[in-house]
Amino acid sequence: LTVAPIATSTLVFTQTWKIYENREHGFRIKYPPHFTYFVINDKPTSPEILYDVIFYDGAKYQPGVSREFPLIVLNVLANPERLSMDAWAKAHVYTLGTPLPYSLQFESYQIVRTLNIGGIQATRLNAVSAANGFRGHSVLIPLPNEAKIIGLFYFIDPPTIEPLFEVMASTLERVR
Repeated sequence: LTVAPIATSTLVFTQTWKIYENREHGFRIKYPPHFTYFVINDKPTSPEILYDVIFYDGAKYQPGVSREFPLIVLNVLANPERLSMDAWAKAHVYTLGTPLPYSLQFESYQIVRTLNIGGIQATRLNAVSAANGFRGHSVLIPLPNEAKIIGLFYFIDPPTIEPLFEVMASTLERVR
């Protein structure tokens, strides 16, 4: 087992954090000790979404019950065309009357910045969901050799989750 870091280590803040690892899809991520996780889909439910897991504070969120979303979602997404992150996001913009073959559909999106995570150019993206109007932020990490994307997402509300999201994203590692 070799581990290739995707982000700068934040050991000062994450020494007591738990570790979630998925060897099938080749990643590990740290999450706060007061959080838990729930695997939404461990088998592909669409041609696009290969794997879903949410991380959340159980005192503030109950899957299927809560109306606010203080949670962070990690998706493993298929990218068979090996699109750039801008082309991938553009392909997911829904136009009225034009059906898209994707599970994730955006009303709009904006690339905020690109960042280097462990030698891989990742993309920070803001998007508005076409399905429910939720505004969210994400980091998309392309894995072109595997025709996949690791996406880490959070909804803009509550805004207090952003610093936590940033630290979690910095702990993401590839496991090979």
